[in-house]
Amino acid sequence: MLAFQEVLPTCLLTIIFLVRPILAVPLDIHYATSPPDPVPAKHLLHRGILSERTDTPGGLWGANGVPDRADLDQTSIPDCGLIATLGALVSQDPRWITNLFEFIGDAATTTAVTVKFKRGMTLEPITQTVQKSALDNVRSDAHEGWWVGALEKAFVVNEGGIEGIFPDRVLEMIGGRPAAFKFASDGNMSGVAGTLTKDEYWNLIVQNAPKTPLILHSLTGATLLTGMHAFWIMAGHIDGKRWISLWNPHGENEVHDFDVVWPAIRGVHMFADLSMHP
Repeated sequence: MLAFQEVLPTCLLTIIFLVRPILAVPLDIHYATSPPDPVPAKHLLHRGILSERTDTPGGLWGANGVPDRADLDQTSIPDCGLIATLGALVSQDPRWITNLFEFIGDAATTTAVTVKFKRGMTLEPITQTVQKSALDNVRSDAHEGWWVGALEKAFVVNEGGIEGIFPDRVLEMIGGRPAAFKFASDGNMSGVAGTLTKDEYWNLIVQNAPKTPLILHSLTGATLLTGMHAFWIMAGHIDGKRWISLWNPHGENEVHDFDVVWPAIRGVHMFADLSMHP
């Protein structure tokens, strides 16, 4: 087992992308003017490996009684594709999450749940019963719910792991609808089906980010963005420049000059039908 210092902060999307290419309370907002530390220093103290996550007293939905982004933190596990997508879904409509769970009694005291989701690509219905007592991957803060750990457990059992899982697959498994990935055209992708020019990508954000999950996928070796990482695209706005607002699954909001970070973007994961709702 690796010590947490040895676990890469990235999401293993580099390796997996070569194999299958198509497939929290917000903190301070940071306007990026220089390359970020790939492992932000403020997160080092609570970053750990999966087995080091301990039980939480917050109940299934946490102390506030509803699943929300405050329950999420990637830590050092390379599952940014999962956490970024969960952050988008739960922020836009908690029903994406609550609809997945069946349990007896109330969410504050239940100790077992049945997770109902779909198998990626085939959309075959599957269920997984998860006992709270069996979890070693839930968060330890009192306000955070163990729904995150339950979903991770269900994904591990049915997918073999959560490391490097792609956001479009997560969208299919949780949303039960087909999802897609579109490449950002960098000039070398001309003529490739499913690519977006810079302006097309920007228009997609402005028109759809507030109402449907859009997950940015960054390139290997990116500097202004953490490389090979997944971010939820929260919004795009113009204020002298075109700004893109991102949620990093390490728990931070980031705002970037879209035209500056464009060369660092590999593409975007999203539902195939952008009008989808829970």
